[in-house]
Amino acid sequence: MRQVPTSKETVFCILYPFDDNIFGHFTTTPILFRTFADQQSSAVSRPLLLEEIGCEQPVYGAYDAAFDEALKPYIDALVSARGPIDCPQAFRLIGKLQRECADFARLSQNETYWNLSHRACVIAWLKACVLYVANGMKWEKSIEEFVRWSLNYDLWCKMQFFGEDIERANNGEGSRIGSRGPRNLLELLPDEFTLEDAKRVRLQQGLSNEDNRCQKMIRTWVNRHYVIQNTEYSFFKERYTSV
Repeated sequence: MRQVPTSKETVFCILYPFDDNIFGHFTTTPILFRTFADQQSSAVSRPLLLEEIGCEQPVYGAYDAAFDEALKPYIDALVSARGPIDCPQAFRLIGKLQRECADFARLSQNETYWNLSHRACVIAWLKACVLYVANGMKWEKSIEEFVRWSLNYDLWCKMQFFGEDIERANNGEGSRIGSRGPRNLLELLPDEFTLEDAKRVRLQQGLSNEDNRCQKMIRTWVNRHYVIQNTEYSFFKERYTSV
């Protein structure tokens, strides 16, 4: 890490090691730097990660004059755009994706994923708006499908590269995220389960049961209608969610 003086404030430049020979370069301000955990609201959450870092830039096909001509209407549409542009479909889509991210955060009990999802949803919304304008102010199902895919992949990459470090910074060295990333805990439980079953699944996923955290998790699930309470210590799934 090094400090770079600017005309307004000092900027921290962070060189993050992804692998032996692969590094990422991010910038943030001193107020947001403090600990690695703070980077989930600053440097780490800002980049859009959609490729394997360090891989060679792929080249698909021949970008000839015919390709340029096919692309020209989309570029022209972007260049000619002026003034406020309303895309209600993009707002509806991002609202839905935000709710899905919130569902998964509750079901996985992963605060890091939840924090990183905020800016990821903003990036996805911006991308949806750009594609809408480039497409001549016409919304298509393919735009929705691409934006959804890119949001999920962006979050997957950030959790793979930064998730465990952020977890350790937030919750101590004993914290961990499975190699597959955060899991939907409800999917790991049988259709009918007990409090002890839920505690066991949490421990298997590296989550603590201290301070009644498992009970609080299940209370949230009941309030959100993911599960129904059968007895004091047994529950069954109201809807089997696979977000």
